[in-house]
Amino acid sequence: MPKTRDQRCQRVLNEFFREKINNLHFILKKENVRGWKYARYEIIIPNKWVINKANYNNHTRTLTWDQVVKTQDISNIQNIMSNIQDDFKVKFEPHEKKTLNNMNATSFTRIYETGVILEESIDKIIYKILVVYDKDHIPFPEEINIDSRLEYLETRNLTLTNELMDIRHQTERYVQHMRRRVNRALHERDDANRAVSECSLHFLQQNAKYAHAYRNIIRNCYEELNRKFECPVCYENIEIKDIYITPCNHNICDSCSKKCNNTCPMCRQEMCYIPEEVNL
Repeated sequence: MPKTRDQRCQRVLNEFFREKINNLHFILKKENVRGWKYARYEIIIPNKWVINKANYNNHTRTLTWDQVVKTQDISNIQNIMSNIQDDFKVKFEPHEKKTLNNMNATSFTRIYETGVILEESIDKIIYKILVVYDKDHIPFPEEINIDSRLEYLETRNLTLTNELMDIRHQTERYVQHMRRRVNRALHERDDANRAVSECSLHFLQQNAKYAHAYRNIIRNCYEELNRKFECPVCYENIEIKDIYITPCNHNICDSCSKKCNNTCPMCRQEMCYIPEEVNL
């Protein structure tokens, strides 16, 4: 339900003109007027107006909002313009607030100007309405025809439902195309990840083979030199066949190297440990 005076006034104006102009399309605009005492409104009944409509282009695979021109015949309403003003006066004048001598009104709702305007071959009829408030007085009737209101709301609900269904139909076509593109992109991503994983595993395997070969060469050299080493982790003497040489040139026993999380216990550098998948 409307709460402010402006909302209440717009509801009354909408109800009045919907009843008088035979369900023609019209636009209610509020002019920007400073202060709380005055309010100005325009009722515009156009011959043409523009609406936005969703449209999916199947060739370009794009969703756009196209401007659609709608028209209506307003020639008949020009014949009843004076009747509308008379009916407006009959409906709103009893709710005016007058002075003690009933000579002047201090609060009222009136049509102060009407006209037919021609702009770029677009005809439109304009009613300009002035509302003057005096303290808490409301210068317009607030009772409404419930049956007429319900009929309008049902018609409006049906129109908006059809428009929403059309928008959903157009957007769903676009979404389906985008969903297919996303699925293709996901498949391409998965294929790329698998290729990277395979290349990474192949690199690790080749690197592990080279590292193991170099370690065997160094072990043979140590064995020929009769070198002795002590493991910095378990402090046990290392047999030459069990020695593990890190890339940073530190020596630990093979069993301790598996417990160091691929990090040298001496300098904390990466040890490039041989993956378990590698068959040497």
